[in-house]
Order: sequence, then C-alpha cells, then structure tokens
Amino acid sequence: MGLFLVAVLLWGLMITGLFLATWGLWKTSWKAFVWSGAAFILPSIILATQKGLYNLFLLLPFLVLGAAYITYKRKKG
Repeated sequence: MGLFLVAVLLWGLMITGLFLATWGLWKTSWKAFVWSGAAFILPSIILATQKGLYNLFLLLPFLVLGAAYITYKRKKG
C-alpha cells in the first residue's frame, strides 16, 4: 500500500507539473511556470537515480524555471 501511495503522489506531481507548464505556455504566466518547476523537482530527482538516460529528467525543472525567468523578464519590461 505504501508503494502505491508513493506512485500516486509522483504521478500526481508529474501530471500537475505538465498541466501547469501547458497553462504557463498558453497564458504566458511566469507563476504557472514556477509552480510547474516546483512540482517537477521531486519526480525528476527520483527518476534521475535510475540507470540510463533518466538522468536527463534532472534538466526538466531547470528548463521550466528558466522559462519562468524569461517570461517574468518579458512581462516586466
């Protein structure tokens, strides 16, 4: 039961992060990008501990947070 709850939490964070990233692209909202990056941090750390190309998942929160920074700078001026 414990592993099931962890899986639900991680998939929930991934789906939430993907939804917020899509929302951030659609509405050009830097706040949505920040929350999306925060939601992607824990799943990306866990997936990066696996063998192979899963290490690339560590780039995902940084890319989303970079998009938040770019969006924030464009809206600010």
